[in-house]
Formats: sequence, structure tokens, C-alpha cells
Amino acid sequence: MSNLPSTERLPVLQITRVSETPEPNATSVHLSAGSRERLYYRAPVASKTARGTKFFKFPVVKNGDGSPWAVACLYLLDRAKLRPLAMETLGSVAGDLAHYKSFLEEFEYEWDEFHSAEPYALPTYQYRAHLLHLLKVGSTSHGVASRRMAAVIAFYRHLQKQERYGFRPAFSPWQDRSVSITYKDAQGFEQSMGVKTTDISIPVPNSSDPWDASIDDGAKLRPLPQTEQQALISALRELGNTEMSLMHETALLTGARAQTILTFRLKHFSRPPAQVASDYKLRCGPGTGIDTKRSKSGVYLTIPKLFYERLYTYAQSERARRRREKSVLGDAEENYLFLTQHGKPYYEGVDERNSQRENDELLKSAKIAQGLRNYILERVIPLVRKKLSNPDFSYRFHDLRATFGMNFVDFFEKEVEGNPEKRKWVMHQLRELMWHKNVQTTMKYIDYRRNLHMLKSAEEGWGTHLIKLLSAREEK
Repeated sequence: MSNLPSTERLPVLQITRVSETPEPNATSVHLSAGSRERLYYRAPVASKTARGTKFFKFPVVKNGDGSPWAVACLYLLDRAKLRPLAMETLGSVAGDLAHYKSFLEEFEYEWDEFHSAEPYALPTYQYRAHLLHLLKVGSTSHGVASRRMAAVIAFYRHLQKQERYGFRPAFSPWQDRSVSITYKDAQGFEQSMGVKTTDISIPVPNSSDPWDASIDDGAKLRPLPQTEQQALISALRELGNTEMSLMHETALLTGARAQTILTFRLKHFSRPPAQVASDYKLRCGPGTGIDTKRSKSGVYLTIPKLFYERLYTYAQSERARRRREKSVLGDAEENYLFLTQHGKPYYEGVDERNSQRENDELLKSAKIAQGLRNYILERVIPLVRKKLSNPDFSYRFHDLRATFGMNFVDFFEKEVEGNPEKRKWVMHQLRELMWHKNVQTTMKYIDYRRNLHMLKSAEEGWGTHLIKLLSAREEK
């Protein structure tokens, strides 16, 4: 019995071409099968840069028998050539295609089996029905089902557009249709646009819990109340891990995401504090060595001068130096500010993941800040629960971003009330500080307290009214 299809990451994928004769930098390949032997050579495809011919941590989709699913791997390679710096996103796509391949093998469909005029005899329609069943029994979420179906649609769209795949289905994998959607642009104005969708797409219901105390800022984030913030800071100090404390404090003071904080470089904190006039403006994004979400460029973090002094002091400390001594990059200015006790990065930046290194040596790091997440789950949360006498307390590092946003809004709460101009100024400043593309995201912070207060007041008011009605009936 075969195993389930799965994914695997290749440390390095080098595009090569086959040659019958040896040439510079070629590797010989010797094959033998019984009395038959074959010798040929593989030479790297010539390129001025590694981009487009060499990929690090490239995801491969494997069949149940362990062999590569060739057409899916070639599709992933096409996507990698188009966006060579998006390996993490590509890994998610590979996982979705592996799930689709598991379905195909379990129900004995071929990926290119589109020979029936009956739609529900086609693998794409059957896969949609399969996902809807998983939704019904609670084995997956709407978001995951929608994403996986979209990945399969994108896969087939690409195969149909590229002639070299030779994919010419007798019957269409789905039926396209055009719909009009409305949205608010970055300035808050309502716009409409036509988009193409399919009859096998799985929409995500646009519903929300009115009592949900989170803010949708790329993910559901929960701003921590002041009491929890105080307990968190106290717990971090008690635990005594300097790096973890500084990471948390940076998020609370700047609203930066983990991928940004964990890719701070030594060079960014080498200027003596005396040379920093006021708040330190740290440029982030492509070309700086500091990662941003979707490689957003032209953005700055505002770091209070007093906190910059703390980061500078840490960068020059003996503790940080000892960690850099164990690192591949040593004391180089491009090295990470935060390293583990073994000299490894907590998060490998996009520059390292996609650059060509001597002898193809890759920096080793835990899976996307896994060390930070483990520390929070195993050390911080239990101690904060004890301090708060609240066994249900929990948080994610990303929640600190929302906490920063709400702290900023709360600071100006009294000045904003009844002052439209001040409210507009606070909204603009917060949008710049948090790098929001859409003003509607910023407005969620501005209106957060008021919405919860109005909802609570309405619930309490109606509850009191209802109790009076029930009491009156009992008296009769």
C-alpha cells in the first residue's frame, strides 16, 4: 500500500542541461541496468545571476509512491521563475496540490482525466464536492477549503495557457463566469470592478462574531488589555531571556511583525545613541535586509530614542557577541541582531533564502520563528496565567501588533472625542506607523473601543428591559 502524497523541500534546486560530452562545471552521471550502461553530463544553465536558475528550499510534490509528481513540480518551477523570492508562498501551494493529489489517488482519478461531458464525472468537480464534505463534517475550515480549490484552479489555468504541457482537456475543468464586486479603495471611497470566477470556486462566508474582541489586520489579532500587558512584561523580565524581552518590547513599541523584528541586522543598530537626535527612523523592506510582509518597500519603523539605546547596548553586549561568534556571518554588519544561543537566526531573511552562497551553504534556522513561538507557548503563557490567576489567558506574538495600534489610539482618546480634525490626524499617523495599505484597516483600530462599548451598552440595556418584562409577567 502506498503512502499519501506529500511535499518535501530540496535544499537547492539547480536548473541544468544534459550534454553528451564533458564541459566546464558539468557533473557526470553514470547509469547501469544489467549489461546496459549510459554516461552523460549535467551542466548548470548559464546565467548572470542565480535568480531563475537556482532556487533554495524548493518545494516538491511527491506521489504516494514517493516519486515526484512531474507536472506539479514543473508548475511550481514556472511560478518560482516568475517570483523567485516567494518560496514560502510556493510551499503553501505545494501543500495544497499534495492534498489534491491525495484525493486523486484515493478515488482513482487521473489529474488530466477530462473526457466526460458530465461535469460531476470530472476530477475538479469531484474535488470540490470532497472539500465541501470535509467542511460539513468539520475536518477543515472555509478558508482552507477556498484556498485549496483556488490552488487547483490556478494550476489548471496555467497548464492550459502553456502549450509545452500539452494539456488540452476535451471538456472544461469548470465553467467561468463574471461577477461584479464592490470594495473600498485606499482612500475609503467605494469602487466596483468585474472579476472572473468559476462554478467550482468555494467562497468564504462574509460573517463575523459581533462579540469577537479581535481586529482583522491581515489576521485576527487580539489587542491585549493594560493588565495583560503589564503581566506579560513582568513575566518576560522574570524569565530573564534578553532576546525574547527585546523582541516583545519592539513589537509593543513599534507594531512591527515578527518577520521584520527577527531580520534586524547589526548594522542597523551600530550608530551611537548620541548621534540619534530624536525617534530613530529605520527603513525596512527590499534592499535593507529587513523583511516586510509581501516585500513592502519604502516603509519605516519609528523607534523611540530611549528604546534605540537599549537595542544599541544589546548589539554591543558580550552576550550578543558570543552568539555572533557561533554564527556563520560572525561579526559582519549584515549579521542578525537577534541570534539563538547556538548562533542561528530565529528567522532566515528573504535575502539569505534566495542568494547564492559559497558551496551552497544555507543558514539554518527553525521553521519561521518556531523558536519564538515555542518560547511563548512553553514559558511565557504559563507564567502570565499564574500572574493573572487566569487559566484561559493566551496570546500570539502577532497580537502585539494590534496592541501597539490600540495603545496609540487610546493615548489620544480624549483629544479625538468630538474633534474630527484630530481624529483624522490620529488615523493618518497610525496608518503610516502600521504600514496599512487600506485606510479601512486603520479605521478598525479607531472605532474598536467605541464599537465594543456601544454593543455592550445595547446588550446590557436590552437585558435590563427584558428582565423587567419577565418580572412584570411573574407579578401578574
